[in-house]
Amino acid sequence: MDGPTLKYLIARLEENHLKQRLDRQKHHNALQFRGGFKVYWENLDLMVFLLHTFLRTTGLLHKGIQNSLNYELVRREVYIPSLPENFDSFTILQLSDLHIDGLHDHGDALIKAVKSINYDLCVLTGDFRFLTYGDYTESLTFTKRLIDAIKHKERIVGILGNHDFVEMIHALEEMGIEMLLNESITIERGQSQIGIAGVDDPHFYDAANLKRAGQNIQNCSTKILLAHSQEIIFEAQQAGFDLYLCGHTHGGQVCLPGKIPLIKNTPSPYRKKYITGAWQVGNMQGYTSRGAGCSGLSVRYNCPPEITLHTLKKTSK
Repeated sequence: MDGPTLKYLIARLEENHLKQRLDRQKHHNALQFRGGFKVYWENLDLMVFLLHTFLRTTGLLHKGIQNSLNYELVRREVYIPSLPENFDSFTILQLSDLHIDGLHDHGDALIKAVKSINYDLCVLTGDFRFLTYGDYTESLTFTKRLIDAIKHKERIVGILGNHDFVEMIHALEEMGIEMLLNESITIERGQSQIGIAGVDDPHFYDAANLKRAGQNIQNCSTKILLAHSQEIIFEAQQAGFDLYLCGHTHGGQVCLPGKIPLIKNTPSPYRKKYITGAWQVGNMQGYTSRGAGCSGLSVRYNCPPEITLHTLKKTSK
């Protein structure tokens, strides 16, 4: 890390947050287990090699690659009683788990799909890069192509995932992405506003700080949280968030017919209800995107990559 980047991060993040991030990044290549025998399968090169060999031998590899670039636009309405009238029909485009340097076309199909969509806010819920270690320059190059194609439209907000290094923040912000690291912003329409909070990765880095993320939007009647994964959904509900947008699981990525995932890339308490699609915890609604990219191996089966358009709707109390 160069001097200017370190200086920028020291000014931006709390000392303990930055230290924890950098310590875990330093050892990410070796940390395939944490807290006992928790496996991070995307780091297991042998598993990836065996899957690639099996798919190539059976003739399924090409189809999996084709599937990984066949994006599904999911349109959904989210009814929030506390939503200000001025935000009725406000649209949020969610792109998650880009892993863009791992895409076989480096994002061409994704850019084509996204450019035709109208929205009011774009949120990127983590995992910009394919690997969890090593150089990330290529991922930034391809991410910039995507952002350049859409940033003229509306505001773009992002968070980091478990694949992303904290040093990437400066470059991502220079592209026009407002990166939230346990921080928040407000979106205004007329005299009304909603709060958007974003936390650092709750999964591998265990770096989410909900209290800090939400402290400046307590007076907003509607509060939306961006988190990469599901680990803090119950805490977020207790903190009073109305909507929780995340990704991380890829919906399984490789699924049996009926979208039954072979690998559920999330801790056991969250595997059944929260691995993909819409869910609810108390008064808080949530959504887990299947993601736009892939990890481990860039293939998908019975689990198409997803672009999500959430339309916020006002309901009476």
